[in-house]
Order: sequence, then structure tokens, then C-alpha cells
Amino acid sequence: MKPANWGNSHHSFVMAIRNLCPTNFGGLPGTSPFTARMMKTTHIHHLTLATILACLAVLPPGSFAQGMPQDHWYPEKTVNRPDMPGILAPRGIAVSENGEIFVAENGNDRISVWDANGTFLRGWGSAGTNDGQFIDPHGVAVFEGEVYITENNNHRIQVFDLNGTFLRKWGGYGTADGQFKNPWGIAVDLDANGTQVYVTDFNGHRVQVFDENGTLIRKWGSYGGGDNQLSSPTGIAIGPDGLVYLNSRNHHKVKVFQKNGNYVRSFITTKDNGATAFYPYGLSFVGNRLAISHVYNSD
Repeated sequence: MKPANWGNSHHSFVMAIRNLCPTNFGGLPGTSPFTARMMKTTHIHHLTLATILACLAVLPPGSFAQGMPQDHWYPEKTVNRPDMPGILAPRGIAVSENGEIFVAENGNDRISVWDANGTFLRGWGSAGTNDGQFIDPHGVAVFEGEVYITENNNHRIQVFDLNGTFLRKWGGYGTADGQFKNPWGIAVDLDANGTQVYVTDFNGHRVQVFDENGTLIRKWGSYGGGDNQLSSPTGIAIGPDGLVYLNSRNHHKVKVFQKNGNYVRSFITTKDNGATAFYPYGLSFVGNRLAISHVYNSD
């Protein structure tokens, strides 16, 4: 049975569990900015019994002290989380030439690296705005020994070597050239014009193309329903045909452009039953096949 005033006290219990078991709720305690964590778990019905027991099992005796009344609890001290590598709210994924898998973890504000069997190899990052820190990393691309990351809520691109050493960055919040309003997807391409970095600007409703050092080369797109317009673009990839494929999320479409931004075509993706697959996010080529991830499409 739950106490008579459970409805008034369950939030305190949840917050205590969140503070003591941050692995399950997005990063280290006290480091994640409030605005970047508003969508994390805050209600008891989101907690499984297994999660609660796993949290309590790692605590030494006396980690909780009982308050009054009986169903109110408060943390008496901080307990470091155990070393249990895992993936929390993954957004982007990329594979390096040596087969290592790089994952942008939105929930942990880090980049984690895994082998093909799912063994954790290394990781870097924490919540913050300094070099090497992240707030909501989303897109990841690996190219010629460098790792490119989009940060949705730091509004910038950071570049690292394969071991996580910071190399350079560019961006900032805004609508001017080279600025972003929540950058999302990223793709790196090499052609006769050199290395070019394609970035989708989610709330800027555009694509910006840079050289590897962050100098703007060109851009296209604006908000709207026209062929050359976008609505919250997300994933982006360069196809084997040399064209640029990107998800226009709120149009529920994949739009295809030439590298110079000229519109080619668009198409709506469907589920097995023929219904529209809504809100495309991730997009990647596997050979000649295009893989797209969606939300709200479990059926």
C-alpha cells in the first residue's frame, strides 16, 4: 500500500532517487543545466521497480535518513555512482574506418565509443559550455581521424581527435552566417572542392556548409512549405549518387538537393501498412540503401 499522502510526497522520493542514481537520469549530479534537463523523468510512474532496487543496492547503510512523517525521505550524503557504462538518450552515431562506433549521448552529455560487439572502449565529455563539454550533443560524423559533433543547446560544432582531444570549434546562437539555432545533423564530404561539412540548423530551418575549419562556404533553406524550404531539418547524409539527403522533420519528408543547394526531389516515407511515417530524425546510407529513423511509429 502507498501512504495516504503519497500524491504529495512522491516527487521528493523521485528526486532523491535521481540524485543518488544519476546514471539512469542523465549525467552527473549537479552538472546538467536545468533548462537542458526539463524533459527528464520527474514522476514516480516512470520509475521501474528494477531501477529503484538497482539504485538502492549500490548504497551503503545509512545513505538515507528517515524524516517525518514516515513517507518523507531526504538524502543524508552523496554517494558516487558506480562505474556502469551505458548509453542514455543516444542521438547521432558514426563508425570510424577502424570499425569503432561513436555515439552522441544526449542524456549523458558525452561521446561514447564502442566496438562492434557492444564493449565500451572510452568516452569523453560532461555537461557544460567549456571546450570538451556538451549540452545535448546530437550529430556525430567521423572523417579522416577527426570527430565532428553538433551541440543542440550549445549551438556550436566541436571537433576532436579519435581519443577525445579537443581540436577546434565554431558557431554560437543566432541567425547570422556561421551561427545556429539548435544544430542537429552533420555530414562530412570530400570532393574536388575539398572537405566540406554539412550541418542542419533545426530551428534555423536551413543547411550551412563549412570547410573543416568552420569557414562558411554556402547555405540554403528557409522556413516554409516550398521545394527549397525546410521545417526543422534533422538528419543529413551524402548519398552514393553525390546528392544531399536530409529529413525535413515537420514536413515528414526526405528532401534531396544538389551540393550547391538546388532542389532535386522529395519523398514521404511510409510504414509497412502504407501509412505515413511521421517525424523523421536519423538518416544514413548503408551502401545504396537509405536508413531512416522515426518517432511515433511503433505500429
